[in-house]
Amino acid sequence: MNFDITLAFDTAEYLNPQLYLLTNTLKDKLPEDTIVHIVTNREENDDVIQHMKNALPLKIWYNDGTKTSHLESRCRYMFNCFEVETNKPWLIKMESDMLILKHLSEFDNILEEQLDLVMEPENRKIFSDVQEKRLWRRMYKNMGVETPSIQIQYRENKEYGLPLFGTGIICVKSNLIRTINDRWILQGVVILIFTILNEEIYKFRTMNRNFYNNLNIL
Repeated sequence: MNFDITLAFDTAEYLNPQLYLLTNTLKDKLPEDTIVHIVTNREENDDVIQHMKNALPLKIWYNDGTKTSHLESRCRYMFNCFEVETNKPWLIKMESDMLILKHLSEFDNILEEQLDLVMEPENRKIFSDVQEKRLWRRMYKNMGVETPSIQIQYRENKEYGLPLFGTGIICVKSNLIRTINDRWILQGVVILIFTILNEEIYKFRTMNRNFYNNLNIL
């Protein structure tokens, strides 16, 4: 299954070691024809950008970050990661602090044609049942969506709970990029995707621990 990769990062210097490491572990593990899209507000002569250009099949999208500047999280620039265009069926969002230790062809085992999204469940249930009823219901109400009837299994403790996804890896069918850009919002360190919360027609699956072990993503 053909896919491209996207990363979004700003000028924060603490990201530099992460980006060097990610680049060095990624450069020999990309499937043929995969392009790495970089969304950034860094200048093209930036040392990290130059290193990535020399090591990876890169396409750079300059973005000043205005769209997410009102958010308080230090990770807010990450939410520009889907502001790209690709002709591949899938776009995979990664974070800068990952180390890729095996070939990314492992994604072929989870990116199925009939799916629209493949996402990373949170490690564990972070709210008690009482908190979940109070906090989630209030949050959904503020967002104007109904509380989902579906539940997902979290990665580490195998508990079930309301849809709660991490931001490490997000796989999106490319024809949904515009919808995702328009409708996803930040809630702490997780993402909530309206197409899932509304239980619309989009089909999704979650990644389990076996997938991470096979791919050796740290």
